[in-house]
Amino acid sequence: MPVDPLSLLVEALITSLSGYSREVWWHLEPAGYYMTIGRSKDKFEILLEYSFDSKAQTKERIFSATGNGQEIILPIWRALSEFYSHEYSEPEWPSSNGKDMKKLKSENG
Repeated sequence: MPVDPLSLLVEALITSLSGYSREVWWHLEPAGYYMTIGRSKDKFEILLEYSFDSKAQTKERIFSATGNGQEIILPIWRALSEFYSHEYSEPEWPSSNGKDMKKLKSENG
């Protein structure tokens, strides 16, 4: 795995809370999913795209939603919290020990 996508997802949540957009690439070799989370004033947007060859030119939108923080950010945060609450023994899994979530909590108050 080139980069830990869960850490990137936490960073995308932090970035969106600051009013900017960030893309997370879920690399599946050769395919990939791209998740973009952004914010405009009090509305958040999430966009999910798929590319059969992980190239920007071939991305196709498969899902998008707009809503407030409780509708868009909170469900993702809860899923990440649940994931990080477990112990994983796979040596290949990049373990952040929840430090990303602590960073998100400190950013969000």
